[in-house]
Amino acid sequence: PVEQVSLAGAHAIYLSSFPDRELAESGWQILERRYAKGLTGLKPEIVEGKDAGGKRVWRLFAGPLRSQADAAQRCRALSFGSVNCKPADFTRGGSGATGAWEG
Repeated sequence: PVEQVSLAGAHAIYLSSFPDRELAESGWQILERRYAKGLTGLKPEIVEGKDAGGKRVWRLFAGPLRSQADAAQRCRALSFGSVNCKPADFTRGGSGATGAWEG
């Protein structure tokens, strides 16, 4: 299993969604190897949610980051790859899983 961190109270980046937790953990390991420089210092958090069609998904986030601006900058650094990076806000006590993550 992948060692995770709680992103409650922090900013983070959304990386991808997966149909099950095991694939999300594998996805983190692949991204961490492929984009080591862009993900330096970040830890994953996998959050269960639902996609637009109501199906269960596991969303992969990484953080913590100090601000939304830091998250946006990190996403720009990862934009050269196939990563679907979006800033995520966990500072309001939510799960960060309420954004438009798919698509």
